[in-house]
Amino acid sequence: MRPDVLVRRDDAGTDLDATLEIVEVKTGSTTTVDWLQTVAIRRAVGQAYGKTYNRILSTTSFVGTGTSRTADLSPTQPEVVYSWLRLQHLAGAILTDTAWYPRPGDYCSSCHYYEAGCPLDDGGAQSDIA
Repeated sequence: MRPDVLVRRDDAGTDLDATLEIVEVKTGSTTTVDWLQTVAIRRAVGQAYGKTYNRILSTTSFVGTGTSRTADLSPTQPEVVYSWLRLQHLAGAILTDTAWYPRPGDYCSSCHYYEAGCPLDDGGAQSDIA
């Protein structure tokens, strides 16, 4: 098993000096950063450590190209505020929507329902994702 996300904390000095860096490892050939995923990871890591960090960095390491990108995900950054609000909106829509229908696809084998004998499994996951 290989890690997808690494966390580096620097708690030396005062709380104003404390830095949290989240390093996400991507093994594909693209160098695209998904802001919603990045902000969701930031929130999850922040809650796991239970401390407010004034300086939060997110580094995405693209193994396939040998490059990396670092972004400032501190709470006051406009991209962070916008992405967090968008994530909250999407989660709210999911929680209140009652018309979610399962569709068999390429990701079926990673689903817990599939492992338990999902009635949608036709013996070979067919992709209907465009």
